[in-house]
Amino acid sequence: MHREAVLVPAGILEVESAQLNLIFGTSRDTSDFMADCLDLWWANRRSVYPNIRRLQIDLDNGPEIGSSRTQFMKRLVEFSDKNQLTLELAYYPPYHSKYNRIERCWGILENHWNATLLRSIKTTLVVHTRRTPLGFVVVKCDDGLVQATEAVATTTA
Repeated sequence: MHREAVLVPAGILEVESAQLNLIFGTSRDTSDFMADCLDLWWANRRSVYPNIRRLQIDLDNGPEIGSSRTQFMKRLVEFSDKNQLTLELAYYPPYHSKYNRIERCWGILENHWNATLLRSIKTTLVVHTRRTPLGFVVVKCDDGLVQATEAVATTTA
């Protein structure tokens, strides 16, 4: 049984396939959380991209993923080394979210959630299975338990 907690969402949008991948954690939105999300996403999706050697990651200017955050950069280097990938980081300019495709997805999701507070794993999974899911949903808990639901549909960004 898990304690009640507000879940923090992170999203990875695969631009080519227009698939939005949502990962929820019970930690705060930190550099480590974002790096963990990238690891988890790649573990679930690398089989779709077997020949990829270079990965471009478009980032906003959030404080947890800024290039001046040494912990985030350290984790990206570890990710790159472990997976034999060259990473290209492309940062959107401040206050230009209208050009960031994932920002449009967050607007769709806010309507989808309809002000539902994501306070538990059960609530989160119910919210994402009662309507058309967007990508895969992974809920990462503090105790290491990971539950995933595979989606059958994707969103267009």
